[in-house]
Amino acid sequence: MKRESEDFVWYFGPDYLDHYGKWIVYDKIENIRKYADKLERHFEKNKLGNFKYSKHPATKVPRGYGRDCHMLAVYCDDRNRDDVQKTITEVTGISARKMHWKYDSQTLEDKR
Repeated sequence: MKRESEDFVWYFGPDYLDHYGKWIVYDKIENIRKYADKLERHFEKNKLGNFKYSKHPATKVPRGYGRDCHMLAVYCDDRNRDDVQKTITEVTGISARKMHWKYDSQTLEDKR
């Protein structure tokens, strides 16, 4: 499957848009970097999928967050998202209440 926006062209496998998304955490850059360092060690041990964090403050944040929040996103299949969330909590100490789930299909719609 192929999708295009003004900025990107994406190619997806058959069930990608039905099942893939990310756990998102918003916090100060110092904390985001600490979380990323901890996750990187797990990532290298093949215990975790792809993740990224923003170098600049996030432009869209949920209500209740300050203007200087950065974003950490950990990608996974929704069929194992509970296990991934548990791993994130165990590795970083981030409370499950601070994590927001978002499907990649919703991200694509937001970019339209």
